[in-house]
Amino acid sequence: ILLEEDPVCGTAVLMFDEPRAAKHCAHCTVRLDGQDSNGPEASATATAATVHKDEGLHWCPRACGAAYCSGACLDDAWWAHHEALCPATNKAWVAFEDHARQCANEYYILAARALASLRHIAGAGVAEMEAQPWKEYAARPWWETLRRL
Repeated sequence: ILLEEDPVCGTAVLMFDEPRAAKHCAHCTVRLDGQDSNGPEASATATAATVHKDEGLHWCPRACGAAYCSGACLDDAWWAHHEALCPATNKAWVAFEDHARQCANEYYILAARALASLRHIAGAGVAEMEAQPWKEYAARPWWETLRRL
């Protein structure tokens, strides 16, 4: 039996030791320089996913240096985490990211991005909460599920 389910949340991030990280979209990690990371033997799918130089890049409006492959990717990143975690305006994030690099732990970045996206549900009503991707995994608190005898 093989089971499959959609992720609760997710974000792409390159490993800290990736030498070409600056040549990838800051959100979806697609190559931005028209080169496929696998060389000439790359698959057609991977080549099709590569952004070519003449298609133009989209940059963070705060000029932090984050480059995106499309306006849609910029918008998605902005909504998900970049608005809150932009290094141009969040010095605490810069220190946190430096700490994560010193520890060589990309999971710190993934966790921070996931938590940043939760800011959108702070004042959400029931309908908005039910539309969240993790709704299927949520349940009443354990103390409400106990049967009283």
